[in-house]
Amino acid sequence: MDLNESNIWRNADMSLFIKDSQSRPNLFKEGENYKFKVISEATGIEAKVKCVSHVLTKFGDKPEFTDIETILTPDENGVYTISNLQGSIKIDITASIVVSEGSMISSGELGLVSEEEAKNITNIGVSGELDNAAFTEIRDKFKSLETLNLSELTNEEIPSNAFLDMSSLKSVVIPENVVTIGSGAFAGCENLESVTLPGVEAIGDGAFDGCSNLTSITMLGKSADNAAEAVSRAPRKARLTEDAFRGINPNCLIYIPEDSGIELGTMRNVIVNQGSSRVADTDIVLEQGYPFNAPASFSLGANSISMTIDIPGSISDDNDGWKGVILPFAPDSVAYGEEFVPRGEKVLNLLTLNSEEGDTFTSADSIVANRPYLANLHAPFATVPVTFIARGKSADSEIVYDVNYTPLAEEMSVNGRGLTLYGAYGADNDKSDVYVLDENGVAFRRAATDSVAVTPFSVFVCPSETQLPDSVAVGSHPLWVFNPAPANDNGFKLYRSGSVELLSETAGSTIYYTVDGSDPASSETRIAYDAPFSLESDTLSINAVAEYKGYLSDAVNMVYELRKTNVNYSLEDGWNWISHNVENEIPVESIISDNVDRVVSQTEEAIRDPQFGVVGNLNSLNPLEAYKVFTVGGNSDQAVSGVSFDPSVPVALKKGWNWIGCPMENSCITVADAFVNLEAEEGDMIVGREGFAQADTDGNWIGDLQQLALGQGYMYLSGSVKEFNYNAVPSHSEVRKNIVRENTKATWTIESSKYPSVMPITSHIVKDGGIMAADGEFEIGAFCGDECRGIGVCVEGWTMISVFGNPGDEISFRILSTDSHSEHALPQTLTFTESPVGSLKSPFVFNASATSAIETVDNGAIKVIVENGNIEISGDTQSVELVEVYDIAGVKEAAATNADKLKFENLKTGVHIVVIYTADGHISRKVEVK
Repeated sequence: MDLNESNIWRNADMSLFIKDSQSRPNLFKEGENYKFKVISEATGIEAKVKCVSHVLTKFGDKPEFTDIETILTPDENGVYTISNLQGSIKIDITASIVVSEGSMISSGELGLVSEEEAKNITNIGVSGELDNAAFTEIRDKFKSLETLNLSELTNEEIPSNAFLDMSSLKSVVIPENVVTIGSGAFAGCENLESVTLPGVEAIGDGAFDGCSNLTSITMLGKSADNAAEAVSRAPRKARLTEDAFRGINPNCLIYIPEDSGIELGTMRNVIVNQGSSRVADTDIVLEQGYPFNAPASFSLGANSISMTIDIPGSISDDNDGWKGVILPFAPDSVAYGEEFVPRGEKVLNLLTLNSEEGDTFTSADSIVANRPYLANLHAPFATVPVTFIARGKSADSEIVYDVNYTPLAEEMSVNGRGLTLYGAYGADNDKSDVYVLDENGVAFRRAATDSVAVTPFSVFVCPSETQLPDSVAVGSHPLWVFNPAPANDNGFKLYRSGSVELLSETAGSTIYYTVDGSDPASSETRIAYDAPFSLESDTLSINAVAEYKGYLSDAVNMVYELRKTNVNYSLEDGWNWISHNVENEIPVESIISDNVDRVVSQTEEAIRDPQFGVVGNLNSLNPLEAYKVFTVGGNSDQAVSGVSFDPSVPVALKKGWNWIGCPMENSCITVADAFVNLEAEEGDMIVGREGFAQADTDGNWIGDLQQLALGQGYMYLSGSVKEFNYNAVPSHSEVRKNIVRENTKATWTIESSKYPSVMPITSHIVKDGGIMAADGEFEIGAFCGDECRGIGVCVEGWTMISVFGNPGDEISFRILSTDSHSEHALPQTLTFTESPVGSLKSPFVFNASATSAIETVDNGAIKVIVENGNIEISGDTQSVELVEVYDIAGVKEAAATNADKLKFENLKTGVHIVVIYTADGHISRKVEVK
């Protein structure tokens, strides 16, 4: 066995051992045993010594050893013994210090504490100068540390992130020589409860970010003895701003010294230490759900303290119960976060315990600081944010501590005869057999386990002497019964078929009403509402009240009346299509005036005769029908009024055309909404002066007529006999306006009021090869001669053209390229009727590549030849008296008689109209010069 220095102390930390003058460990031999002491410079620190014996177990070319690990225990004199040294062995001895709870160790000894030893330590002190590595040792090793005593620390700064995420840390002692706290120094220390900074002058940004349980930070300022030292100290390494306290518990109180020069901007909860007194420098604003603790009393001065708590309302006795309330101040006012008209004298209901009343909660008139209560608000809401406020009462001559230091938990309670009501500002709880409020706030129920974490600013119950049942009811509160109100969407305005229907939002309540003006709460004539009832006259006034479990709503007066309408017409000079929404038929004289000449229905007509007045077989106007009105001598303003048309009245449609009105209350309504109760067939069509729409195979309406307007008339083409009701309540929130018809070159204009009828054309435009033209690529105009009678509108791939005219008018068409703005005549022509041309399924086709240009037109003996850009009249021209050439807009370009040369040269490219006059009349031809 060899016990020389090189092997026995291999891997040992020699700094632990007391050495003799030869710098050898204090090792001595006693018999066959070796003994030594390990002593630390730190008082009360023991060494943990581990001895590993390497015992040779086999001889040969490659010796093998067995390692035997032994933990050595010192005797009463602190002597460690290595015994049973037999055979050929080598020994390794290592030692680490053993730290007991509450020990003070030096910075140099931090590295000697093993991770195994450190992980369970909850309380230590560290002395001396700590470098960054030492702070890292504390942060990384002592995972369970709750209390850290740095009172013997010599550093002037605690560096950034020094104790980052030490989530178990609750308390730390910082000496006066520390003047700077680095950024994020205590960030993530979620259980840190309070910090006193006796000499700190600067705190980095977010130093306490995430310290959700930190309830106070106290800055004392430099003492008088150290004032000179403070002046001579090096400049601060960090600024003290509002960002220094970013991310802390919002209920944390910040105590700062007087005349410190600290400016925290909008930082709240700041208290200034003024000698022996403390005065709030800002408003103190507390939030529910976060812990609070005032380590010292303070006055509010000119400021206030407030806290907002969500208090249950009283709209139900099952789900709107009570809320535990405990405040560190006595409020002098409350503010409600919802607007309502209070009922009775008491809005906020409070309950507490009274030992004389046993285990029954009794009413309280006001809130005393640091006492638990139960609160409910007599208000028409499930919960209401209620702000409790106390304003400073301090006078110049005395200091009044508006907020006292936080008492012990036992003192924040009130006793009943068999139970105690406790309040808590934090989450700590050392009580067993705890009863907590259920989620509806109607009873305290025994917690499932003995260890219950109560939430900050909550209340709970514990038995005081006797055994309690598993549930303790809190008690009843006044119920808010909602006022009666109309149950239908129309409110107090009813159609003829409508009825008075009442409801109250309070389920199970009974509504009583009177019709003689008496009080429905007590009148002998009151009637219990049980079913809707109809109006017996145009107007009915009722008084109503709702009652539930003896609680009454307010009495309300409701005046029901039949809906009235007033339709104003601005009739243009010429033809107008109108309807009305008065309940009954109105006389035709209500429309015919001095400049209204004719009113035409689908089967009848009335005419204003200067001598005999109104003549004809049309005597009255029905709300379900449309009429064509002809006005002369300028525009005419007319109005009709009366009881509104009832949409429950069915509208009968015959197969074919039907002249229908728009008798709804809305000023306008989409086509889809108006006909939501109609089973439209494919091909059904609605036509107005503003456009038309057709039903596709799925019953969807497609067209440029996208809304119907009150007072306007329409033509409905039905594929069969059917019946429907107008929809009075729009189902779509989107208001879709009709597509405006206009020509992009502004050369085509329509005077639609000149004509009584509309011919709807549903078309496609194709170009070379039969390819469908894109929407907006071309514009189509309908003409009678040179008068524009309609302009096409692109709708989902179709071109819709509403053509205005009289039966028999010859309609031609022109096409305009929106890209090149070139205009050409199309070969198609139609004779005007009111029958639709084309459909969604089989549209009328315009070929953008085909025009009416022809090289030679043979008219018997007369020929019109278009050749090489010239127009020439040939053949038997003896009968020709005059030839005129017009451009497409109707402007004369040239003229020639029989005596002249009938050849027209230098004409511009495009379509021209050639008119040939003979003794028998005239003929015209449309040709194109290329």
